[in-house]
Amino acid sequence: MKKVISKFTLIAALLILLATVTVPYAARFSYQPSGPAEGVDSGAALLSSQIEWIRLASAASGGAEPADIDGADRTFVRLASSVANSVSGYDKVAVTRIPASWNNVRFRSVAIAENATITYQIYLGTLGSGTDCTLAKFAQLAFVIGTASSTIGSHLLADTLVVTVNDWLGATSTSSPANDRVAEVSVNCLGADVIAIIPTVVSADSYLLIKGY
Repeated sequence: MKKVISKFTLIAALLILLATVTVPYAARFSYQPSGPAEGVDSGAALLSSQIEWIRLASAASGGAEPADIDGADRTFVRLASSVANSVSGYDKVAVTRIPASWNNVRFRSVAIAENATITYQIYLGTLGSGTDCTLAKFAQLAFVIGTASSTIGSHLLADTLVVTVNDWLGATSTSSPANDRVAEVSVNCLGADVIAIIPTVVSADSYLLIKGY
């Protein structure tokens, strides 16, 4: 009888222990409609970054556009050097870091003229704790501007977008509705922390917008 009691006591104790361990773990991934809007785990829920759209790069229609970067410039250090040394058109190139909380990014474009064509070459890389990295081409983004107003002065939103994916393996999703709606593309960054934007076609002053999440 003592052995039977001890067995049931042990089972009961294990069930209590299991409940106290698994319930808080599950609660970490439960839905929570309010709280900080950063891409961090608050201890109660896995949250998404809910920042505003940011002007990632600007490009004026005047002057020369850079050519797409060749193999010799496809590292962070070499591209940064070309930008610093004002290689023709490279004053329009932007190279910046991606926040650690951004697992995915979304891109849109705005410009000051309807039917303007804006084409960007987008590269991603991972510096980590190092000082240099290879830049892999995510895609060419070819936008056409519609007539829908943006929140940036007199700039209009692109309503058409053709995405030509190159080296990148991350999941990509594109919306190109035309008819003065909003065109955009999203991509999984796969841990990349550096982005380079090369505007190779700029028929009107424009911005490339980005939102991370």
